Amino acid sequence: MTKRMLTAVLTVALTLSLTACGGRTRQEAGETRTVYTMDTVMNLTAYGENASAALDAAEETLRTLDAKLDRHDETSTVSALNRDGTVEDAELAQLTDIAQTIG
Repeated sequence: MTKRMLTAVLTVALTLSLTACGGRTRQEAGETRTVYTMDTVMNLTAYGENASAALDAAEETLRTLDAKLDRHDETSTVSALNRDGTVEDAELAQLTDIAQTIG
């Protein structure tokens, strides 16, 4: 290999390796929140300027689902389904239908 060819190959290799390194150092900082619900510790992370609002919405959704699906809570929708054999919550009825087709 000629000296000129070797220089060109090394220049391209060095340029590509530096380009790959540049993207990793500019990671956007996310906002993380730890939530305990559904008898589980969850670490939620969101990115962007609306990260806090997204985490608020995610936490609210998780708590709403926990309130509906907690079989140990006598006031939950799932407890009512287990106790009465019927469900009036359309969302849970749809979820139950999907679960029956899967399993």
